Amino acid sequence: MIRSLVGPILGLLSLNVVDASAAPCLTPTASCMEYVAVRGPARVAVYRSHSLTTPAQDITHAINAIHGAERDAATSFRIAMAATVLRGRPDQALVIAPRFLSRAGMTALFPPEQ
Repeated sequence: MIRSLVGPILGLLSLNVVDASAAPCLTPTASCMEYVAVRGPARVAVYRSHSLTTPAQDITHAINAIHGAERDAATSFRIAMAATVLRGRPDQALVIAPRFLSRAGMTALFPPEQ
């Protein structure tokens, strides 16, 4: 699953499709989440610091924060954003934290039809 997400993310970065002119999202809220298509109809929710659909030239760094077994993308996003804030340039860094769900998480969000 991770390999299928790397290509679309690298593609977005190489095309400079991130709008750094807007203020960066600093916290993992619903307004800081987008979906990235990975294969066919499949898509992955990602927290992102800047929009992934608007061109930008100011982004100089990117952090792809992959969560661990706890599957807490919000915490991974917070930690990566803290690093950009401490550096003093959150406006120049694209932070992406994909939210990979376990089978249990998928079932909780999308219960099977009866």
